[in-house]
Amino acid sequence: MGSVFAYYFFDLRGLWSREEKKSVLIGAVSSFVVLLVLVVGFFITGSPTAQRDLRLDQERVSALQSIQWQITNFWQQKERLPQSLEELNDPLTMFAVPVDPQTGASYRYIVKSERVFALCAEFTQETPSYLSKEVPAVRDPYSSIDATSFAHGVGEVCFERTIDPDKFPPLKAIR
Repeated sequence: MGSVFAYYFFDLRGLWSREEKKSVLIGAVSSFVVLLVLVVGFFITGSPTAQRDLRLDQERVSALQSIQWQITNFWQQKERLPQSLEELNDPLTMFAVPVDPQTGASYRYIVKSERVFALCAEFTQETPSYLSKEVPAVRDPYSSIDATSFAHGVGEVCFERTIDPDKFPPLKAIR
């Protein structure tokens, strides 16, 4: 930006009228700096496609966390796991089971036993290192869910969960 200002300032004063090579040099240097900043920006933040994939994967994790919470709540109220995700849809609480933000497909839900289930999703990127188990987790202070519990690779990943009745007692037992 400063080089463009300098070019026009000196050009107006007529200081470079004899030396056109200087103006061409300043233009070339300015263009190179702009190009360098763009390349470094893409290198640091990633391409727009990579950023979009990362955002979609974060939306998938958020959806799985929401579904997990609803399954746990369902279990507390009915002392059983839902047979399918459709059982979680509730017009009274206005909860609708989320779907994949890119494909619109339903997430996979597998009942493994009385208190064990799995939630599966298709991911396009690995969990970023700042959220992986190798690095101390960046936690959302407003969430009780640890982000590292949803660390994932590329492709379909299933997260197996077991409902602990001591941690999440049936609501009938509380009354």
